[in-house]
Amino acid sequence: MMKNQITITLVSALAFAIFGQLQAQADYQLVEQDSLALLAFYWATDGPNWTSNQDGFGLEDLSSEWQGTYDGGFNKWLEGPAKDWFGVKVEKRQIPNSSDSAYRVTWLWPVIGRRTDGQNALKGYVPREVAYLTALERFYVNGNNGLEWTEIPDDLYHPTLQRLDIESAWFGGEITDAFRNC
Repeated sequence: MMKNQITITLVSALAFAIFGQLQAQADYQLVEQDSLALLAFYWATDGPNWTSNQDGFGLEDLSSEWQGTYDGGFNKWLEGPAKDWFGVKVEKRQIPNSSDSAYRVTWLWPVIGRRTDGQNALKGYVPREVAYLTALERFYVNGNNGLEWTEIPDDLYHPTLQRLDIESAWFGGEITDAFRNC
């Protein structure tokens, strides 16, 4: 029990420190809930060991099919602003019932190739915190069989979700009709 409390405290402290770095970016400010969701996803899927988080990763490391369609940055996660991280797309969105807007994550796409060719070595599970990404339009984790037999959280589904690609990730369990129809 004590070991779990220490782990939770350390993860919380790390998340707070990284979130502080994200907020310090002068060019934009990602909403807090999106920052926390990205951090949870990174740690739950073994982010430090992703292929895209290794030195020298770039466009030439994507499968030829992806090179023509990928629309994002190539920075390692946790380095620089989230809008430049590989597989993350950030766009300004209107805040409901307000004249203000905020930067939100609209794509979470940390995938190197279409299917199992060139997977990004995601391992672990998709955490429930991905539900914080309430402006998410695309979620792609296809070709990452290190996620196999975990369940994809139903919390991920929001009416904004337009595309979901989990092919060859081999998730276990059932998915809701909302997911099937997105």
